[in-house]
Amino acid sequence: MDEAVSDVQGHAEDTLQPPWGITDTWVGVLFLFIWIAASLGAVRLMEALDIENELLIIFMEAALLLPVLAQMVRKGIGWDRLGFRKFSLQDMGLGCGLLLMAYFVIAAHNLLLTLLDIPLQTEFLMEYIEVSQSAWGLIVASIVLAPLVEEIFFRGFIYSSLRKKFNWIAAGAISSGIFALFHLMPVVFIPTFVLGFVFSYLYERTHSLWPGILLHLLVNTLGISVVYAMVYLGSQT
Repeated sequence: MDEAVSDVQGHAEDTLQPPWGITDTWVGVLFLFIWIAASLGAVRLMEALDIENELLIIFMEAALLLPVLAQMVRKGIGWDRLGFRKFSLQDMGLGCGLLLMAYFVIAAHNLLLTLLDIPLQTEFLMEYIEVSQSAWGLIVASIVLAPLVEEIFFRGFIYSSLRKKFNWIAAGAISSGIFALFHLMPVVFIPTFVLGFVFSYLYERTHSLWPGILLHLLVNTLGISVVYAMVYLGSQT
């Protein structure tokens, strides 16, 4: 009887673990940074030629799915194995509480940058929106794609694989560090790291990507809305 229970528990654990190994994950991370370098070069070229780069912003975000899809096809697994599983409202309540705590840390970080006269991410985004003829690519990439694609890549793909080798804190710290580096702005490294760690913990606790996706959507929607509100108010003065 005990052996049967043990077998069932073992099977359940196996279905929660990704079938790819740590080497596959680092190959995916290498792809990430090669793609970032190539995309930045393309952005510079398009700016020099005065070509709108909104579509490129969207493609840069969507391309994160490529190494994940490659592994899913290679291993023959479905989306549920990646982390698209049910979750409870209690999980979302916990996530909202953790997000509120994270915002206290982020607020302290931003206050410190302001005291040191270091520009915040908000200022860079405001400048981009003001000089851009159209910022629809930023909106689509930030609000529509980023919550889904980034949670799949950084939590469902990278974190879950690291979790096979490390405890959840180490796996969360490593994946959150990569997540923060991906955003390519030193001023947002700490806030992005903190948010990534919260999303990693939620994935660890719930084995579902949905809480992180929904909270990521909330964070990005609020952030973009604040930036646009500040741009609008600035244009009225």
